[in-house]
Amino acid sequence: MPRGVKLKSRLLKFLFFVLLLLTSCAKKTVEIDLTGIDVNNLLSRVRETEESIRTVSGLASVRIESPSKIISYKQVTIAEEPNLLHVEALAPFGRTEVVLISDGKKVYVDFKKEHTEFESVHDFNFSYIYPDLPVTITLENLVNIFLGRLPEKPDYEDSQVFLSKNEHNVVLTLYKDRRKEGILWVNPQNYRVERAILNLENGVTADCEFGDFMDIGNGESIPRSIQLKVDDYLIHLRYEKDVDVNKMLDKELFKRIPSIASNLKMGFGNNIIFDQFL
Repeated sequence: MPRGVKLKSRLLKFLFFVLLLLTSCAKKTVEIDLTGIDVNNLLSRVRETEESIRTVSGLASVRIESPSKIISYKQVTIAEEPNLLHVEALAPFGRTEVVLISDGKKVYVDFKKEHTEFESVHDFNFSYIYPDLPVTITLENLVNIFLGRLPEKPDYEDSQVFLSKNEHNVVLTLYKDRRKEGILWVNPQNYRVERAILNLENGVTADCEFGDFMDIGNGESIPRSIQLKVDDYLIHLRYEKDVDVNKMLDKELFKRIPSIASNLKMGFGNNIIFDQFL
């Protein structure tokens, strides 16, 4: 066979392989028959899949966007439902800049020169660290987000639910007292919420997206990519591949250890500290 024909044959095989790879990676269309869906059973399965993730620990990349700036940093995240949390925000070269700890009763936020203690988990608001947040994010909201859940669980019991579908998802629109509570896009194969739009306080809307689901066995999965958008404010978190899920966590991790705070080597005040991560 002439050399030119051989090269052409190899090129065609290569292009076919690339096309096959792209096709296999593309999200496949799922045939959805709404007439065969029991709404109560569907809501029950959605609730079960969210609640199946109880603990998470690992390293994540975090990006926060606001109208005035974009902030990126690495974060150590250790969380256990409903309100145990240990978060360390890391500057370049792994230096810890901020520590946020909840032992289930009190919340501690440690910068180098500023240490704040909240007497109750109910007193904490994430806007203490990010003052521009247009909505209250409680400690339990924050734990839910890190567990790959909706920040606030919709009222499934007392809501009217209307079903529709798109190419990939069953779409649930929830109404309560004639007011739209939210919209959920549910994967009908694993019952995970892939997107949700929730109406929060004071007319504020939260747009949540979950993706790159990692199988953890027993039919359960966790999203490695988690995004929360509220007005012009966006928080995106992406876990590393070696994130641990549903492992038994040492409760000592959720106690405030003075040596952690004393090891912080830099601090610039809680309003601007993350600017130093860029």
